[in-house]
Parts: sequence; structure tokens; C-alpha cells
Amino acid sequence: MLIFLLLFVAGVQINASPIEQIEGLRSSYEPTDGSIRLEWKSRSHRADFPYLIRYRVVGVGEWTYQRSRGNSQKLQIPNLRNNEQVEVQVRTDERTNDHWSQSLLITFQKKLTLDGPLADDTLIPPLDFKATIKDSRSVKLQWHPADQNPEIFYLVHVKQVTSKKGVSLHRQQIKTAATSFELGGLEAGARYELAVRSALPERISQTASVVEIKLPYDDEFFEIGNLMIASKFMSDGRGTVNLTWTVPHQMKHRITAYDVKYTEKNANRWRKVNFGGERPKATLHDLTGDTEYQLEIKTTLDNGHNSETTHFTFRTPRVETNPIEKVDVLFSHDVNTVQVQWILKEDMDLSQVIGYDVYLSDNKDAPAHTWQRMHVDNPEGSLAIPGLRSLSTYFVRIDVRTRDGKTVRSPPIYKFTTIDWRHIIHHPFPRTDPFMHRKL
Repeated sequence: MLIFLLLFVAGVQINASPIEQIEGLRSSYEPTDGSIRLEWKSRSHRADFPYLIRYRVVGVGEWTYQRSRGNSQKLQIPNLRNNEQVEVQVRTDERTNDHWSQSLLITFQKKLTLDGPLADDTLIPPLDFKATIKDSRSVKLQWHPADQNPEIFYLVHVKQVTSKKGVSLHRQQIKTAATSFELGGLEAGARYELAVRSALPERISQTASVVEIKLPYDDEFFEIGNLMIASKFMSDGRGTVNLTWTVPHQMKHRITAYDVKYTEKNANRWRKVNFGGERPKATLHDLTGDTEYQLEIKTTLDNGHNSETTHFTFRTPRVETNPIEKVDVLFSHDVNTVQVQWILKEDMDLSQVIGYDVYLSDNKDAPAHTWQRMHVDNPEGSLAIPGLRSLSTYFVRIDVRTRDGKTVRSPPIYKFTTIDWRHIIHHPFPRTDPFMHRKL
């Protein structure tokens, strides 16, 4: 088994200068002695010109200095830990020059080889890595496994990037078999880089899933709560949703804006709206009925700080369209019998209709299973209902059955009142009473 180091380098501009004396600073790893070889180009100087090199482990050590003759130098940096970064700068060794080159950041990563070939390039890091801030000093980490191998565990690297306390930056590695856990004891207001890798006993994934977070300060953290939803939808499924939420009283005067994002659940088609911070409310106009949505609300404070996103899930109400255009009640000269007739709306395809279910009750608030159910097994919209009482009020609802086995429910309940049969029993002609339907 051989352990070697991979170097990942990046240039960072530290100081600006009209003339750069050092250019093309780069590094490579020397496996024979474990050193880092630096090379660079110099502007208008001889090959053996003296140079001064300085380097430090980022966030840990002070600058270490070396001198060199010529435009290359080896660095021996002992006791480097996995994923540590070293910052390197070079300048000409002259009293009149105090300008350092751009910084070269070198990241060290230890890898394993078994019998020669790399063994970690087939492991995939966890998927959907998320960090949810719980308060000003803790965060919940969660991810989904990319491989169902029961032997896989995870290495979580915690790297503090900033600190207001003037102390050493926190670094930590956590080994876990779980796919979520809560990390506490962090510094309020600090930035952190969090990385997770998949691992097996003999190897580790070459790449990592990484997220960066900035924790709020103690007086900046709060949660949006008590989301209230009021909606109004039309029969075509379109509607308006009014959202109202609560924030702590002491934070109301500090909020300058709300950013609201929403999408159909699992669709990942996010739409964004922005509102001023005067009132904790929003109105959404492009939602559809009977749909589950994901909602995220982020606040901006008067100092420019953005709060962590608060997540909600809600479903818009189901909108049932009415397939019935018109209902009439015809009173017959026969004793206590009425003829109920109806017309379908134009958008209903009559060729796909095979019948109707007609429900009748003298109590509109009665449980649905107690309503009298009558079948009409043809597409014609008509039904004779016998045995009704004189001068009595009844309620009727009509559902449509289609050839594909579905039932199109008609939400409205229609009301009619029978007449006194004694007054028309000897009338020579039927009387019709066009019924003005009402939705109750």
C-alpha cells in the first residue's frame, strides 16, 4: 500500500502592482522525497538571481521563509493533513522590492493505491448534500447515498473559513454511517466549508460533495413560522393564493425584503417573487388547483444579511368543474311525480357519456351515503322521480358517468319545492315550472 499526495493549485491575487516581477508560479509533487517543487518565471533577470519564498498552512501557521538561487525551489512541509491548503508567494530578494507575487494555493489530498492502480476513482460522493441552519451555532447535514453498498460510510470534513474571535480556525473530520446528523458547537456569524465523501475500509471517493454556509449572529437568527394560506380558484383550475406568515416582533423593523421561491413538488421549476419587508405576506397568481408545492422564504435584514431559507410544503385545493349547464323540473298531472331534466355544458363530449347518477335528499346536510341514488343508463339527461310529498323541499345533485369508467362530479346542489298536488290532479295539461338553479 502506497500513500501519495495530489496537489490542486489555484492562483489568487493578493496585491496589485503595475509591474509583476514573478509570473507563472506553479507547483508539482516529487514522490521520491515527498517535497513540493516550485517553478516560476522572472521578468528581465539572470538565471541565478536571488529570490525569497514564503509559505504557510492556511488558517494554521505563520509564514516560513526560504531563499533560492534561480527560478525553482523544493519545499519540505512536514505533518500536512489531508485536504490542508498551503499558500505560497515569491519575490525577488532585493531591498528595494517588497512586492510579493500572486498567491499560489496548494491543496493536499492523500489517496491510496492498492497493488499499483488507484482504488478510489469508482466511488461516487453522496448526492443532494444539504446544510440546513438550525440556529446561530448549529447546522443539520443530510445527503442521499450514491451507492447502496452496506459497507459504505462517510467522512465529513468541517472547515471554518472566517472567525471574529481571533482564534485558530476550527477543523474537524467526522466518520459516520448515517446519512444525516446535526453539527453543533460552531461559531455564530462564521463561514464554514462542509464536505462529505463516500468511503470504504480500504478507499475513499476521489471527489466530495461540498456546501458553504454562513451562520447568522445571535441577534440575527429567527425563524419564519405559522404560514397561513388563503386561496380562491376558478373552475378552469387557475387561482390566487395569499400567503401570510409570522416573524418575531423584535425583528419586524429590521427586515427590508422577502424573497419567495416556489415550484411544483419534485418539478424543480422554481419561480421567484420579491416583496418589501413592510408586511409578512405574499400573493401568488400562477398556481394551479389540486397541486402540491414547495415554498421557500428568505429574508434580507437592514445590515444586508440574508437569513437562511425557511421551507414549507402545501397543497392547493381541488377545483371540481361543473359539467351541468342547466336543470329544469317539470311537474306532471300524475300524482306526486316530477320530471328532472338537464343539459350538459358544451365542453362535455356527449358521445363519451354513458349515463348519470342522480342523488336526492330532503336534507342537504345529510351524510352522502343517506342520499337516494338513482341510475340513468343512457346519455339523455332526464329522470322521472315518483313518490314525492306535496309542498316539500328537495335537493338534487347529478354526476356524469363516462365510457372510460370515470365519474365527473357536479359540485352544485340544486333545490326545488313540490307543489300542492291536489290543485293540479284534475288539470288537463301538464304544467312545467322552469327551475332556476342555485348553488348552495
